Amino acid sequence: MKKLWFLGALILVLCLCIYRFRARIDAAAIPESNAATISAAANTAKDTCEGKKSCAVAYLAPWCPHCKKVVPDLQAMITKAEASSEYGLRVIVGGGEKAENEKLAALFGKSGVVDASNEIATALGVRGYPSFYVLNEKGQAVMGDQDAYRWAFENLR
Repeated sequence: MKKLWFLGALILVLCLCIYRFRARIDAAAIPESNAATISAAANTAKDTCEGKKSCAVAYLAPWCPHCKKVVPDLQAMITKAEASSEYGLRVIVGGGEKAENEKLAALFGKSGVVDASNEIATALGVRGYPSFYVLNEKGQAVMGDQDAYRWAFENLR
């Protein structure tokens, strides 16, 4: 009897985990109007996402210590993204003073974009720093946070 109870509880927990994971993916989809905002920022920067089937997006803040730790990884990934015909990388910097945002974005060359008005952060639903997303060719987020960082690390490292 205890084994059946334990098995039932385990199945329930597994179902809840799957439901939460699926809800995170569904919530990550960006409405078309917001996708246009992100695409406009990318086109302005002429970054490595243009014409790619998937694009990893990192949203950083200059004051964030965790963001500073991922800078070397992101810089290495940009080189690979520039050479890739399938995958791109965009680094968006916001949440800080204008000069600090621009200084951090400059570390990423043409892949660095400053979100001066936090419009992109709002479109992506950024709630913490650093935030990572994978966008499809339509500009819709198909993956977020650690899954997106892992995806970028595996495909662009």
